[in-house]
Amino acid sequence: MTEPVAFLVTVFGMQDQAVFDPERLVIISRNRLFRPIAILPITPLWNQHRVSQRETAAAIYLFENGIAMLEPFTVESDGVRSDQWERSLRRIERERAKIANRRREPWQQQRSKCDLHVLPRRLSSNSDTAKNCPRQSGPGARRPPSHDI
Repeated sequence: MTEPVAFLVTVFGMQDQAVFDPERLVIISRNRLFRPIAILPITPLWNQHRVSQRETAAAIYLFENGIAMLEPFTVESDGVRSDQWERSLRRIERERAKIANRRREPWQQQRSKCDLHVLPRRLSSNSDTAKNCPRQSGPGARRPPSHDI
């Protein structure tokens, strides 16, 4: 058997004495139904199968491997379906894009301070540009790619 996949599941009471059945939660991924292989309660309320208004019960659910985590999937419990993971994936992708932009930022900021040559040409080590642009000076320094126009 492959290693199981763990999910933190929380139930929040929207009304007093809200009842839930922990065994009825399933995940639908790639048109395949996944039932929990184990449920590990975290809060004492979980074993009561009910929460009062504004209370939260939590458990770790273990599912067999095979749920496509980088694709939208549906969670269903007691006839209620949630596609929240799809919205979460979009947010994750936006955050990844921000991180990727931050990685490029130092170079872009440095570029504005440097005299970059678009035509293929090397900077000499004694030029003013090389002295004022630390990324381009010194042996083995990283240089911007040259582009033919």
